[in-house]
Amino acid sequence: DLAAALIAAAASEATGGRVYYACHPEIVTSAEFVRAVGAALAPDRRQPVRLLRLPAGLARLALTITGTVARVAGKATILTPDKANEFFQPAWTGDPAPLLRDAGWQAVHGLSSGLAETAGWYREHGWL
Repeated sequence: DLAAALIAAAASEATGGRVYYACHPEIVTSAEFVRAVGAALAPDRRQPVRLLRLPAGLARLALTITGTVARVAGKATILTPDKANEFFQPAWTGDPAPLLRDAGWQAVHGLSSGLAETAGWYREHGWL
């Protein structure tokens, strides 16, 4: 979808100098996103992924520790205190309507189908 959005934006004169969200219009909460990733990674799982809800303070402390340990060990990590800002948002949304209007592009994949296809590609290539 992203490659098609980039091509559509590049081919349209109406998109010059503008910023767009190349996304599907469905709104997904952070919890729904985690469950969808779990379903894509373990499609044969009989029970859905269960979320472990942590108080914000405890989660920030855990992310501070993981970020510090990674830095001391010289390892890269995305699990830093700043990541808590993303984790504790109820949802991240974007509006694809301007890209549809200006370039005629719309997403083919919703979250579940996109994650399933991506996980399948990763499995096929030995990355999972």
